[in-house]
Amino acid sequence: MTLRRVLILASLIGASASWQPAHGQTPASLLEDGIRAYQELEFEAAAGFLRRALDPGLGQRLSDPAAARVLTIRALTYLAAAEMLGGNRDSARAAFERLVRFDTRYRPDQLIFPPQVTNEYDAVRRETKVITFDAPRNTRMRIGRDLFSFELFASSYHEAVVEIRDRDSVRVRSIYRGPIVDSLDLDWDGRDPERLVIASGPYDLWIQSRDSTGTLLRSLRVPLDIVVETPDTLIHPIEPADSMILPEQHSSGPGVQALAGGLLVGTAIAVLPTVFSSDTDLMGGRLLVAGTVSVAGIAAFFRRRPGKPIPENIASNQNLYRSYRDSLAVVVTENERRKTDIQLLITTGAVSAHEGPGR
Repeated sequence: MTLRRVLILASLIGASASWQPAHGQTPASLLEDGIRAYQELEFEAAAGFLRRALDPGLGQRLSDPAAARVLTIRALTYLAAAEMLGGNRDSARAAFERLVRFDTRYRPDQLIFPPQVTNEYDAVRRETKVITFDAPRNTRMRIGRDLFSFELFASSYHEAVVEIRDRDSVRVRSIYRGPIVDSLDLDWDGRDPERLVIASGPYDLWIQSRDSTGTLLRSLRVPLDIVVETPDTLIHPIEPADSMILPEQHSSGPGVQALAGGLLVGTAIAVLPTVFSSDTDLMGGRLLVAGTVSVAGIAAFFRRRPGKPIPENIASNQNLYRSYRDSLAVVVTENERRKTDIQLLITTGAVSAHEGPGR
């Protein structure tokens, strides 16, 4: 054993009792120390560094989720390889299983790790029946036009059950039940089994891994916050008020007044006292004027007789009602369209895993 190895082991043993990360020690620096020790074939030392890099408390220092993900994958891969090459096969398989559950799509690079390591990983991956989930954080979909789409990735062939449930674990909609090999694209139309649009509220997307006998191995719970948005309907136009309607027939008042006035004046002229004039010619002129006035009154009566239509008023009223009916038809059509223009805003939460009895 080299002096350097002795010093590394001594430092690890001393730290194992009560280790506190020193100033400047970060998951990234510990990862690099572990990789360096692995490359120098110091597998025990490498495993110590890598376990510390994966410490949850230390990992909280990583604010970038993408960087934390990459670090976790690299640390688990090198940890499993160090344990495998160091003769700790059970520890290596445990690290590999943890890696499979973390990212089912990952494969160790065969140019970096020897077949002894990659073959063991493949064996663990075949034995570990898990699914990972991928979907946008926020999805806005229009009922009847869009879908809520997501993708599942399986570690190996097994049976999958995918359901939408409410927060009381009552199934709202079955999405899929069948085999999954590598990956599976699924979608949901936002409706329940009766084809009704789901109500706003909190729901869960449950993704179950089952073995050939139907025994539950593992479940993923994906919280879904669903908001149903329906456009407001338009207010119906107001029917024309009575004050806006023009009379379509002459009333009896003006015609009767014209007739009465004409007859009255005519009669008065005809019977004027002769004291005004006894001349025969004047009498004849007086009768002529009386007759003319009376005829004018009669003509005015017939022009404005009761019940006679007023064409210009009728046309104006027809245009007013036609405009109202056209506006009403436009609003009714638009409201019917809006009733069907329902949108769902679906927000996915943090995925949690639950082990089943078959695990």
